Amino acid sequence: MEIDSIKKRYNSVNNALAQLNENIQIIKNDPVGKTHYQWMRNSEIQCFEYTIDTFWKLLKEYLLYAYKVSVEVPTPKKVFRVCLNVKFVTDQEFVDLLKAIDARNVTSHTYHEDLAEEISHQIPAFYELMHTIFKRISL
Repeated sequence: MEIDSIKKRYNSVNNALAQLNENIQIIKNDPVGKTHYQWMRNSEIQCFEYTIDTFWKLLKEYLLYAYKVSVEVPTPKKVFRVCLNVKFVTDQEFVDLLKAIDARNVTSHTYHEDLAEEISHQIPAFYELMHTIFKRISL
């Protein structure tokens, strides 16, 4: 694994996490009308989808770089499992990562107002999870 490739992915995840946090803070701290709120919530969900997709791909590259472990036919859940196996994430983080990717799959494949609202309330915790794990990556 080339260090330049993983650094680019690392920077992408860092930027995505910053954008996701900005969306979370706007929704949390800026009382808005219903139309603006729905727009911001939907923006937050899209940002979450992009962030978690970029995040698991960084983890895949990091496993190869730091642990010399390649994930055959990589999927997010397989990558998270390998992260658990090499002790890069804890058991609870693994469970929470699975919840996050399941939420991502729901938001990207179907749209229901109630589910969007429920997942929007979970996104701050998913952000904290990804941010905590991201900080462990050393290049």
